[in-house]
Amino acid sequence: MHKKHTHLPWLDLIRFIAAFIVLTVHIRGYLFVEYGSLPIEEKNIFITLFYFITRLGKESVIVFFVLSGFLVGGKSIERLIKGTFNSKVYLLDRIIRLYIPLIPALILTFICGLITHFKFSFLELIGNIFSLQGVFSESFMGNAPLWSLAYEFWFYMIIFSIGIFIYSKKYRIVGFFLLFTNLIIFSILDSTFLFSWLLGALIYFLKPVKLNIGLLILSFFMIIMSIVGIQFKIETKSIDKLIFMEYIPNVKALILILSLFIGILIQQLLLIEPQKKFWKSLNKYGSKLAAFSYTLYLIHYPLLEVYKNFYGVKFNTFDIKSIGVFFFMIFICMLISYLLYLPFEKKTAYYKALISNRFIR
Repeated sequence: MHKKHTHLPWLDLIRFIAAFIVLTVHIRGYLFVEYGSLPIEEKNIFITLFYFITRLGKESVIVFFVLSGFLVGGKSIERLIKGTFNSKVYLLDRIIRLYIPLIPALILTFICGLITHFKFSFLELIGNIFSLQGVFSESFMGNAPLWSLAYEFWFYMIIFSIGIFIYSKKYRIVGFFLLFTNLIIFSILDSTFLFSWLLGALIYFLKPVKLNIGLLILSFFMIIMSIVGIQFKIETKSIDKLIFMEYIPNVKALILILSLFIGILIQQLLLIEPQKKFWKSLNKYGSKLAAFSYTLYLIHYPLLEVYKNFYGVKFNTFDIKSIGVFFFMIFICMLISYLLYLPFEKKTAYYKALISNRFIR
């Protein structure tokens, strides 16, 4: 738990971009009317592109799932295969990583909920603490992005259950019932996202030794095509139903295609070591921004609820005022996220050492 991890280029930047897109998706939703409600003179190519990008919230979360499968799932499965998997170390590592930022985020969500007069539910709180939102409770006090935390937690529990089942004769029955519990959980949740995570884990084992430019370009192309397909297939008032849409695969199939090519893209990007100063700087600042991206993901939504409580009118034009408010809200959300990151997420390694020294001998 105390080993330094090898830095993998571009992955932090990808993680931050995904979190940032989720942020802009929600800010646009709170600040601006739907695309179909815009005046006709506002519908130019730039505004259309802006609305398209700020519809990609779910696709951005899929990026998180594939990255998690690749970095956590793949490495953990490798340890299971080699017989070096330590269930106690793994469980503590994953719980600390998830909960050190989550607990203050739940407290902030509660405070914002009091400000916005959101109804408190003890069942929701317990459900979110045990990552059962979407199973028997809603996301705590309307903090919608918390839905994905349930998936992430139970992804990790699958590996833990298998580890207990394989390597602990004493607790093998516990591992079996934990794994059975996972199956029940994912029969209620959307198992498509589990397959996305598993694809990321499997792609970890397909490590190319040489960059394939053709495969890199194909992955970019298929990611774009999958995203466009998903946008055409989901329910929306902004896109008219076209006759060719019946030939597009359903959303779940498109999500898996998207997951596959995100994994392939990650695999290829890892072979491109940044050489020039600009790319080194971009990768460096991507890592700095990604450091608090988890906190940003957890807390931005209740902050936007506070904004809505005091100023709930949506803009239907893009002018200096509306654009200024948009960027101001980005700044505020990132600033508060960074300040909350400093005493919690930033010190995750410290808390890991503190807790592991107590529980792992």
